Amino acid sequence: MLELYVLKQDQIGEHYKNLLGAATKYAPYFGFVIQEGLGMDDSCQRVIDSLDPYKVKESMESSWPGTKILGGRKERVFCFENNSDSSSILIKSSNSFHEWIQPKLPEDLFFLREDKRPWLVNISHEEDCYFELEENEFESLLADLPYLEKMIMKE
Repeated sequence: MLELYVLKQDQIGEHYKNLLGAATKYAPYFGFVIQEGLGMDDSCQRVIDSLDPYKVKESMESSWPGTKILGGRKERVFCFENNSDSSSILIKSSNSFHEWIQPKLPEDLFFLREDKRPWLVNISHEEDCYFELEENEFESLLADLPYLEKMIMKE
């Protein structure tokens, strides 16, 4: 059964890099959102362009991991292959999960399992970041990144 494990603080610097590295093991996909009404800086467009070779899907959606829009509005949701090359672009683009906010960067970086279920959900503007994990996945993640034990709260 999936449980929510909330990150009590943003992952910054080395912790951010380490978690992105671990994500390549657990989540073969990642994605983010472009909200049309928020505009984009050049840095945001550069991230999208850099990740184009890894793009799996781009579509207009009313929901994505952690968010459901009511009233029929849709936003551009991107999905990419998560591997060492695409992950290095994420690492070069930001120093933390909470920096993924438009217009500087795309919104709400998230990671997906092979079956496209969420593994890590990030709602940047709310500074909310959490895992959706089975107990054995949680134990495996802590074996890889033991420092997370003090930074995670089970919901």
